[in-house]
Amino acid sequence: MRGSARFMALAGGVTLAYSAFLPWLAGADTTAFQLHDLFKGMSGSPGGAFGSSMAVLILLAAAVALVAGLYGGAPYAWLGGLVALATVVLWGIRTAAAKSGVGKGAVSGEIQVGVWVALAGMVVVLVAGYLAREGSEEG
Repeated sequence: MRGSARFMALAGGVTLAYSAFLPWLAGADTTAFQLHDLFKGMSGSPGGAFGSSMAVLILLAAAVALVAGLYGGAPYAWLGGLVALATVVLWGIRTAAAKSGVGKGAVSGEIQVGVWVALAGMVVVLVAGYLAREGSEEG
């Protein structure tokens, strides 16, 4: 993995980790959304244990991206970026469904900065994975 790809993977991983603690919706960060909400619909009951919150998935994606940056390897960068992508997309779908009344629970509020920071970090990690793959084919 080239130096620029490593740096990008590290920067994207740090950005993903930071996004987990920023507000995502109505002032709530990822610890307010439970993992089961991503698969069964928004429960409407904020809070719960940190270990069962959506923050775990975002922090896992960040950790994998950081491993890619520290030790090299395009597959780790791709994995971290794809876990982040899946988490943000599932969260968006469930939030939109709950806002429209299709899902369980009531969710209101505008999308806030945490989502955009997570998307930026995810894009940086995926680009790092692409650059690492291109670098491995050259040398």
